[in-house]
Amino acid sequence: MKAAIYILCLLSIFSCSTAPKTAEDILNRSIKAHDPEGKWHSFKQAITIKSQSVFSDNQPENLILTLDIAHDYLCYQNDRRKVACCFQNDKTMDMLKNQDCGNYSWTKDFYTYTLGLPMKLQDPNTNLQATFTDTLFNNKECFTLYVNYEKENWEYYINKSNYYLEGFKFVQNNDNTKGEIVVNNGTTTINGVNFSSTKTWYALDGKLIGTDSLSITKKVIKE
Repeated sequence: MKAAIYILCLLSIFSCSTAPKTAEDILNRSIKAHDPEGKWHSFKQAITIKSQSVFSDNQPENLILTLDIAHDYLCYQNDRRKVACCFQNDKTMDMLKNQDCGNYSWTKDFYTYTLGLPMKLQDPNTNLQATFTDTLFNNKECFTLYVNYEKENWEYYINKSNYYLEGFKFVQNNDNTKGEIVVNNGTTTINGVNFSSTKTWYALDGKLIGTDSLSITKKVIKE
């Protein structure tokens, strides 16, 4: 009996000692789960995203994204819209010579950020809040991390068991009725980085906005 109590005490102490104490600790564990070999910052690969959303009248779109994170490069190719625009630092390149790539400049930051989570939360301009909370997100026990940006407040839901990013939410600072909730499902490993296979996007009122499904591709614009 004494031995059983002793073992239970040891398990309790071990559990407490390994529980995360800070938001930064949770973030570091999540990054380790998604990028165990530290490959994100040198990630270079073309990937395919099959997208369907209300912004495209729910018509399927095939997106090819060519990323070179180390050189701040992203090329956005949309077969349905016949668009191929590449962005590097402040430089914009129209690969088809018939598009206004300025209309697609948002794609560089948007896809680099959403694909790069949770690693992007260590960017210099990201102020991770010290406070974290417990929550139930998509029926999973999660830690919630918080970041306040200039225009939006973000929440990130980290699975308590495996530290995967289960999803996130952002709300506009000047209008708390505007924002989106994203649910991640599945895992696709590309070049050592564990990405979510599917992102499902919802409005704050729960209405479905769209889905993005990720896979690897060999079709590239930049070698």
